[in-house]
Amino acid sequence: MPPTSVTITFEGQKCCPVPEPVEIKSHGVIQWNCSAKKFKVTAIDGNPAHPFGDQFPDPGAGFKSQVSTPPAKPVSSRRQYKYSLAFDDGSSVDPIIIIDQ
Repeated sequence: MPPTSVTITFEGQKCCPVPEPVEIKSHGVIQWNCSAKKFKVTAIDGNPAHPFGDQFPDPGAGFKSQVSTPPAKPVSSRRQYKYSLAFDDGSSVDPIIIIDQ
């Protein structure tokens, strides 16, 4: 059974692989953390386009060391999303998120 919240931590100087896919319950939240460098969510590929609310990701947000999603919307359940995260050193990672019911 998927958890209601997930914390994803990037450690070290490079983007470490994210265990894929990351599974979370509907209404769950994701906490993204990185102590070594800053990052931002640049894109979400999936339908509906905004599984965690219409204001996430904030297109004007700069690089941060921590980002939290709003709760996943019920309409997003049983769907898969590809997130694109860019780091301030030019590296990137594209984790897959599955929102269960």
